[in-house]
Amino acid sequence: MDWLRGLVSRLRKADPGLLGLKTATRAAICIPAVFAFTHQVIGNAQMSLFGAFGSFAILVFADFGGTPRARLSAFLVLAAVGAIFIPLGTLCAKNPWLAGASMGVVAFAVLFSGLINGYFAAGATAAMLTYILPVSMPVSASVIDMCFSRSFASMRSFSRSSSCSCSRLIRSIDVRRAFSSAKSIGFVI
Repeated sequence: MDWLRGLVSRLRKADPGLLGLKTATRAAICIPAVFAFTHQVIGNAQMSLFGAFGSFAILVFADFGGTPRARLSAFLVLAAVGAIFIPLGTLCAKNPWLAGASMGVVAFAVLFSGLINGYFAAGATAAMLTYILPVSMPVSASVIDMCFSRSFASMRSFSRSSSCSCSRLIRSIDVRRAFSSAKSIGFVI
């Protein structure tokens, strides 16, 4: 047990507020859930890709602080930006020159908007990933599917803006019951 105490003390020194652990735990819970839902229930591979990338961008790259209400509004704005960037990126993906030029314009606009507000700067990487994915993919994908999967990922990730701490969530999970339920559904092999 001494090795466990040493590991915990090193973790507390490296990450005093355990913010990295909380972010990783949220991502580890939400991203597979979004991917499983879009892949198993809806059955659309394109939607699964956008849902997984959207969840990752929102949960890992977007680092909003402040009150839960301010974080929720920041996540809603990021979701709205994603709803604009996905169709725009899909339209620009038809021509490689247009895709490259538009990526430069969008990257400049998103990064420059960080000067306006700190929340814009905190969500800049997530917003750019929302544009990078559709502009670099073939156009055969449905824009409606991509927007739906992004909005599903956004809704699933809004739990981050709630005041519920991750440690309470982890303590409330009955691991055996969750594993047996997932195994019976077919998510766990």
